[in-house]
Amino acid sequence: MVLTRPQARLSFNHVMNNVFGHGDDSVLKTTLLSEGFQDIFDLISMGNEMIDDLRFQDTLSIGQESLPLPQYLKNTVSAFKQFFLHLHYKGETICDYDWMAITQDDFGHFILSPHCTFAPKDLIPPD
Repeated sequence: MVLTRPQARLSFNHVMNNVFGHGDDSVLKTTLLSEGFQDIFDLISMGNEMIDDLRFQDTLSIGQESLPLPQYLKNTVSAFKQFFLHLHYKGETICDYDWMAITQDDFGHFILSPHCTFAPKDLIPPD
């Protein structure tokens, strides 16, 4: 079953709020939403250059300067894309995996595994 757009938006919000722990007021979520990323399809289809170019409005600086998103937040998005590919290699696709069931533990275990790298060419398929 393919997710509908409303389901894809709910999945995005679940991943942002529950898996990443970055709620509505977080720099990561507000940046992604302001750039037009609003569902799970948008999140997993982000190119590496898009991720590297993400910027946020620093509301504490004079003139609300646009600053690069902190690297750890960029790494979170990159790692999630790798998590998606890891699931794909295991035979679980966006169409049939229940994204709402992903937990911080699922993602955390992946991040700590040898399958997670920040260089996609080095991604190790699961056994």
